[in-house]
Amino acid sequence: MKDMFRKITKVLDISPQHMSKVIDEITYGSQPAFRFYMLVAISTMIACIGLVANSNAVIIGAMLVAPLMVPIFGISLALVRGNTTLLLRAIRAEIVGIILAIGIATFFGLLPLAIEVTPEMLARTQPNLLDLMVAVFAGLAGSYAMVNERLSPALPGVAIATAIVPPLANCGLCLAVGAYHGALGSFLLFFANFLSILLVSSLIFIASGLAYQFQQKKPWEFIRKFGLAAVSFVGMAVFLTYSLVGIVQSRYLDLTIDKILNKEFSRFYSTSFESEIHEFHENTLYILSTVRTPRTIIPPEIERIQEKLNDELKVPIKLIVRSIIAQDISAKGFTDEIIPLNLEGNFLAAEKDSNDHKIMISTQVLWEKMSLIQGLRLTDIELVQLPRGPTVIATILDTKMTRFDEKEIAELEDEIRKRLKDSQINLILRSPKVGYFDRNGELLEGWSHYGEITPEKIKAFESVNSFIKAEMNKIPNIFPVNIHIDASQSVWEILVEAVGTRVLSTGELSKLEATVSKKIQKPIRLFVWLKQEAIISKNGYSSFEDLTMKKLLKHKR
Repeated sequence: MKDMFRKITKVLDISPQHMSKVIDEITYGSQPAFRFYMLVAISTMIACIGLVANSNAVIIGAMLVAPLMVPIFGISLALVRGNTTLLLRAIRAEIVGIILAIGIATFFGLLPLAIEVTPEMLARTQPNLLDLMVAVFAGLAGSYAMVNERLSPALPGVAIATAIVPPLANCGLCLAVGAYHGALGSFLLFFANFLSILLVSSLIFIASGLAYQFQQKKPWEFIRKFGLAAVSFVGMAVFLTYSLVGIVQSRYLDLTIDKILNKEFSRFYSTSFESEIHEFHENTLYILSTVRTPRTIIPPEIERIQEKLNDELKVPIKLIVRSIIAQDISAKGFTDEIIPLNLEGNFLAAEKDSNDHKIMISTQVLWEKMSLIQGLRLTDIELVQLPRGPTVIATILDTKMTRFDEKEIAELEDEIRKRLKDSQINLILRSPKVGYFDRNGELLEGWSHYGEITPEKIKAFESVNSFIKAEMNKIPNIFPVNIHIDASQSVWEILVEAVGTRVLSTGELSKLEATVSKKIQKPIRLFVWLKQEAIISKNGYSSFEDLTMKKLLKHKR
């Protein structure tokens, strides 16, 4: 064994003069003096600021200032040399430094700074095997640079890699906000670094000839001194391996969910998938997905995507879609021709399928037409497959009730077909009626329910509605559609909208007015707004509303 150590020492090229210098430097740096604790305090404050500000550069500055790595070398050197005095001093410096760092960070976290969780803080709450591997190699580099006089300037880089103080600072910040699980994770990250540096530096010190007393003793002496640290290191490695496996599985789940959501949301016009978060709860995977879209994603569409996720992931899924309503507008109308900047700072052209192209051209044609008519606004456009063929359905908000005639619609459709070079595409304009409605139907200006609406009035309104409709249904070929009541005065004024094939006589109106007044025991003035509209069939006359309702009920059976 002596020969082996001599060979390794020769390879490391350690001179006796430099050995003495290394021992002096480690001994001096491991003393629990005021200068040591001052640097711990300063580096902790810098690390806290960097973590809260999410600044990696500031955190690196804290690593450079932090002196906690040297006492770990001191503990290691004391163990391999059997120097009890150095061991006690180094342990004291390290423990007090740890307590001081956590205490200062906790105090910083209690300050009224409205601290929010940052990615730099989160990254230090879930250590894994990769962090342990970094600590092992950093400890190897640090101890080797310490004993080799030509590599000593590399120590600042090693200090950055080992990251002793930032985990302790993060631990204190987590304690301050009550995140005890995160505090434990941060401390485990520090402890993994501590064990790695301790064991690896011990091996380097032994190999470089610094442990001259150890070389004269039996191998069990090494086990006695480093057994606990080695067992702790193995246990930490097992734990962090389990953590790494969990992170890899979570990452795979993230990639799978993102891939499915990207693919499914790309089917919607001008819709882009932004982000998602997920969490398991009671054997169900809850997914909150954020998308940018010109319209709200409706429940049936969400259900279809949810089923896709179920089939792929083989677990129960609960999908929630947060729609951020957004539209990209160019001079020609809606567009989604570009996506955000690439790494070179340039806009990238987005790839489109044929449906997106058809919608884009249709949008441009409609936009050009509507720009010439005041009061029109295109609010939505979609391409659907109907029995007649591919059909563009455009929703137009019309504040002036402008009606497109058949000729104008045909011209728009022909223009779309011309630009797309597709004679099979069709156009449907959907123009929702602009108005106000309540449970009783449309509200007319001047005939709304003015004044205080009491439960007694509501009950009276319902009674009037049902009674007038029942009485008017007794009059041949006249069908009541809507009833408006102005009860703001002592004499109620009631306007009845009706359709039919004839005009109601004044005598019939007077009789109906008296009947209603007697029923509700209030003086009223009755108006009938009669529109000459009716559906005629071999069975007689009916209103359009009645006929439509019968058809709907028939289809639902």
